[in-house]
Order: sequence, then structure tokens, then C-alpha cells
Amino acid sequence: MLDFLRTTIRQPKQMRWQTILIFMVVVLSAFPTLTQEMKREKIDAHLAYLLWMHSNPKPALAYRSILSQNAIKISIRFTKEPSMTDIHNLENEGLAFDYWQGKVLHIGPIYEAAAPWNKIQMLAARNDVENIEAAWKPDRLPMMNVSNPEVQANQAWKLLDHEGFPLTGKGVTIAVFDGIPDIFHPALWRADGDTLNWLDNNANGIFDGGSDGVDLNKNGQMDTGERLHFIDAKFQDRWGQFQNQIGVYEVDRDWLYNDADENQQRDSGKNKGFTEASPTYGEQLFICDDLNHNNLLDPDERLIALNTSKIKAIRFPSKVYYRGQNLIEAGQDGGDTHTTAVLGTLVGGWPGHHLFTGIAPEAEIILGSEAAWAAAMNADIMLYERGRGLVYEYLDGSSNDEQAVNFLAAQEIMQVIPAGNNGGSQIHFLADIPAHDSITVRIDYYPGDPPIDVVQLQVSFLWRAPWNNLQFWLITPEDQAYHFAGRGNDLNTPNFEMWSHFNVSSRGTAGMFMNFQRINDQSRNWKIRIKNNQSYHQQIDGYIFDPLFPFKISTFLDFVSPSRTVGSPATADSAIAVGAYDHRDFRGPAGALSSFSSQGPRIDGAPAITLVAPGNDVYTLNIHDTTTNSLGGYRPVSGTSFSGPHVAGAIALLLQKNPHLTHGEVRLLLRQGAASDQFTGKTPNDAWGAGKLRILNSINLITSVEEKKTAHAAALPQEFILSQNVPNPFSRQTEIAYQLNRSGHVSIAIFNILARR
Repeated sequence: MLDFLRTTIRQPKQMRWQTILIFMVVVLSAFPTLTQEMKREKIDAHLAYLLWMHSNPKPALAYRSILSQNAIKISIRFTKEPSMTDIHNLENEGLAFDYWQGKVLHIGPIYEAAAPWNKIQMLAARNDVENIEAAWKPDRLPMMNVSNPEVQANQAWKLLDHEGFPLTGKGVTIAVFDGIPDIFHPALWRADGDTLNWLDNNANGIFDGGSDGVDLNKNGQMDTGERLHFIDAKFQDRWGQFQNQIGVYEVDRDWLYNDADENQQRDSGKNKGFTEASPTYGEQLFICDDLNHNNLLDPDERLIALNTSKIKAIRFPSKVYYRGQNLIEAGQDGGDTHTTAVLGTLVGGWPGHHLFTGIAPEAEIILGSEAAWAAAMNADIMLYERGRGLVYEYLDGSSNDEQAVNFLAAQEIMQVIPAGNNGGSQIHFLADIPAHDSITVRIDYYPGDPPIDVVQLQVSFLWRAPWNNLQFWLITPEDQAYHFAGRGNDLNTPNFEMWSHFNVSSRGTAGMFMNFQRINDQSRNWKIRIKNNQSYHQQIDGYIFDPLFPFKISTFLDFVSPSRTVGSPATADSAIAVGAYDHRDFRGPAGALSSFSSQGPRIDGAPAITLVAPGNDVYTLNIHDTTTNSLGGYRPVSGTSFSGPHVAGAIALLLQKNPHLTHGEVRLLLRQGAASDQFTGKTPNDAWGAGKLRILNSINLITSVEEKKTAHAAALPQEFILSQNVPNPFSRQTEIAYQLNRSGHVSIAIFNILARR
């Protein structure tokens, strides 16, 4: 209501009295409700309910765990920031505030604390306390509904940047390399339109979709074209987490729209006569400002019009769709399911208004497949949702894709890359071949369901001793052995083809890459035999890929290992490579590493995983159904594809807080802020990297990074220095020290006495 009055004061004089009159009518008609709220305004309804249940001998099952604790986490809004003396006095009463680096954490006058149950009434009696709320709200689950508080995004939104805006990704551009999303999804529009009243047409005090209206022209009465309806969100909910009330507008998940033509469906797109200039590219969408948090649209609550797309531009494959020009043309076919879910995790929804809100809901999005274009579009962050994988890669940071990541990082464009879903897939083996011996690795080929009459597989072998001339044979289910030499076609018959290629990367990784196929065949049991002719043992990695059934995969049956399964280009030196953990208990214990999450190290032993984020059953956006013209709803998704957006969103919040952070500093902040627990064990390690994403921790570390940066700049050498290697001469290992007088990409080349690199 204060916002309403502020808006009224700014109105032209001739409109002001009319608006105030409407306001007075609304206030007087709701006077009993308002007076009741005033009597309990210091303790919100949910906290009051918890207080009541705390004294109830038979509390509700869902609340028993929190009620059994000695204290409850609450949010206290003071009339002004309390002094440290006030804080200490409250601590003496039993309250426990959150501290960081010796200071109490707070957002202006709002402080969170764990309070004994019997001290809440004492707080409410204080003159300097304005409002008290329960921080624990299982019935009002925020974003994707668990992963947001898990990674501290909802806490980070309460912090402010240097211009006084909440940390929501505002002003940060994120490039997503994926498909074309459902651009019409309501959650992908900004709440930057007008604030309007809704009209209770039948005066029953309840919103009735299709009967009531929206006061578009602000004349206080329902006119033609002002019909207001809502869209029941559709859930694909295999775990049964959400019970949707069909036919009832639920503020935290459904959407309102102006049913201007009164056909009881939301029309949108060019084929319905809308243009690029049309807000939300169709009949206008609205959300409700649910002031009392009862999840209903009440008479005194207002509507916020959605207006501008969160998507700035899309480029596929060469056609560019720009917001404000032709973006409406990019979304006629419903959009890509995966991309829509990624954007939902990243920027969907609006803080405080909807159940499924992304990590950085006010960031700008550009979508495409080319990093060079994204860089030209001034992307601050790049999120790679389409990696190249494991087969036909050296995985040592030497490929063009991996090097491109390094160069972009040197330009201070943040490089966020999901590590891959290969950890538990049995598509990697790691073996040690004894001297003058061989190993045999069995393959279980997936023939399809129903089976098809062809066998086709791609296999890669990597080892870090290119001078070791290993030998390879493919053994058919009939026990026939075929040697593949790495020089092209090894076998070419009408029904059976074998091809192989040997090479060494610029970083000294030997690779044998082979592809074979046999038609009129459904055989499952194939083998690879590898012989080591040297007088020392040789470690070797193998990777397998089935191009016919990439998601119903063929596997190795021997020497299987989840390590070294991070896919390119997440193996780039500068990549912020993201693994996944389970933040729910649907498939295993909540907090454990996702069974599919790829693990390090890199093929050359370098660390591969930067950190991990939620990636199991993340509830986010689903595309709309073009056959029924039903707007998209929600669904659970899994994979590092969805842990990546958590981290990209976190970086957007970091950059909004400090736009001058470098790529290296951001990676350091993420790692230093990451959490360790009984699941991660001691970090860093090859499965978890630095640990679990914790955004607020990383944000709170920015100050210390800035101080170190200032001290480092003062200590920079005046010139470039390259020191002599130690020891010299060296055999298997040496150390080379250098100093730079500015930041930049470094390449070191070593030559022998014959001047060969």
C-alpha cells in the first residue's frame, strides 16, 4: 500500500484525487482484514502457525523436525540497523546471529538469527522491531524449489550492488550455447510493465478467472477487452512433489493473462496477429504481488504486467533474431525442451513471486552456437551446454575448443562448462598394462530396442607416453582378431569396416582412435586387446561412444572407472568445470555426488573439476504444448547441464556485485566459497573439485580478493622475467619459474639441443 501511495503522489494533479478515492474505498471495504493484520503485524502468519504448533502435542508430520529443535531461524526487520550493543544484548537473550569475518551478516535493517521459541514474543514487544518472519518455510519453497536455498541464491538476492539494486544478475549478459528455447514461456519475461488493479466484476471478494478483469485504462471499471483469465501450470512430476489445484489460480506457479478476445485461451505469436512491439508477444501476461503470502489473489493486491523478454538475441545457424526487431519469429514451434529448462534454471521467474525462480533472474540472455559471436555481442559469461564429449578428444587441454576457452577467459569472459554425465556410465576404462604383457577389455554392445541389424562403435585410447608403440586388436564375437594400426582403413568388406588413426597431441598425449561397424549383425560381445611391448608398465585410458544410441549406451565390462571422464571443452585450462550432486533424496541420499557426474583428473593429471552444484531432479521450466496451445509448465531435469546454469547464475551475481572481477578471481571466489561436508570429504579432490557451490560465501569473499588484488598490483615486477630451469640438466621433471608485469595468456615451449620443440 505504501507503493500505491507513492505512485499516487507522482500522478498528475487531475488524476490524484480520483485515485485516492479508489484507494479509500478499497481500504474501507477491507478494514476488518487490515485491522486484524495490524494486530499481528510483527509476527507473520507462518511464524505464528509454527509458534502454535510448537505448543501442540500432535504437530503436523511435515513440521516435526523443525519443531523438535530448540531454536528456529527467523528474519528480523528492525526500524533501523541496531548497534552492536543491541546485538550483544539479544545474544545474551539466546539469539544467534550469523557472522562473517567478524561482522554480523545483514541486509540493511534485516537480520537473520536462530531464536529460542520462547524469545519471539520478547522480540515482538521491542519498539525497534518492525517485523518478524520465519526463515524456514517448507510450504513456500523457492526456486526449482530446493536448489536455490541450497546454493544460497535466495540469500544473495537480498544483498545490494553498488547502485543499490538487489543481486539478481542485473546488467550481466550470459551467452548460452544450446538450442532455441520456448520464448513464449511466461517465466522468460521481465516484470517491467505497469502495475495495475484487478477488477472484482462480481464483487464476491474472490478472483474468478474469465469473469473478473484487469483495469488496463485505469478508469476503475471493467470495459471491453479487459477480461482477466489465468493459465493452470502443467506439471510433469514423476516424484509427486506438487499438487496443483486445477481451476484455482495459485499465485506461486500459475500466470494471469488479459483474455482480450474472451476465447478462454492465451493467444500469442505472429500467426495470431501480434508483433515485436506487443508486450509478451501476445495477450499480456501478469503476475500477482502477493502481499500477504496466502498464494491467492486478494482484493487489495495488484498485478504486475510482464513486458520485455529476458532474451536479447538468438543466432541459429546464421540468422540472428534480435529483441525489438524480430525475436518473435524465433519461437513458432514450441522451442527446445533442454534449452528452456536451462534458461529456467538460469533466469526464469522473479524473486519473491514464483516458486521456480532461476539463480540470476534479471540477467540478459543471448543464445547461439558460436563463441566468437557471443564475444562480439559482449557476453560476460559463456555457458557451454553442448560439449564435444570424450571420444576423439585428447582431453589434455590441447584442442582448438579448449584453447579457445583459454583465450576467451584471458579476455575476462567467464567460461562455465558442465563436466558431463559420464561418471557412472561405464564408457571409460583405466588400466595398467604390465611390461611385455597385454590386457583384454570386453564391450557390451547395445543393439537397440527393438534391435537393429548393425553394430557401430567409436573407441578412443589415450596414454601419456607417445614413444610407447602399443598394439591394438579388435576381437569379434566369433573370436576373430583384427589388428588396427592407426593408419586409416584396416578392414573394408561389404559388411564389415574398421578404421583407425594414431596421433600425438601438442601436449604429449598419444591417441589411438578407431571406428568400426558391421551390418546384418546384432552381436553384443566384442573385445579389444592391447599389448605393451616395452619393459615398463603402461597406463591407458579408453573411451567408447555409440553414435546410433548415444543415450542407450554401449559399455565396457572391464577396468571401468568414473575418473578422467570430464568431457571437452570442460578440460580446458581455464574452464570453470561443473559437476553435479543430488540435493534431494529421490535417487540416493541428499547431498551425495550424482551417480552420473563426470570426475577428474584430466588425462595429464591436472585437476579437472572446479566445483559442483545441484544437478539431480531440478524442477524448472517445460515448453508449451503447441497442439493444445497450453503454455509451458514445469518438470524435473537432471544432469550437469543443469548444475552448470547454477554456477553461471552465481557468477552473474558476483559480476553484478563487482564488474571488475577477472576470470581467475571469479574461479577463485567460487572455489574458496564452496562448502565441504561428509559427502565431499577433504577438498579439493577429483570428484568434487573445491566442493559445493555456495553463492553467498563467494560474494562475501569479494572484499578480500579486492584487497589481495591491490596488494598484488603494487608488487608486480617491472619487466618480464624467465628464470633458469631447476634442476638443470633434468631428466623426467623440472621447474621453470617466470614473472609477468601484466596479466595475460602464457605459452611455454621447450626445445632439445637439436632445436626440436
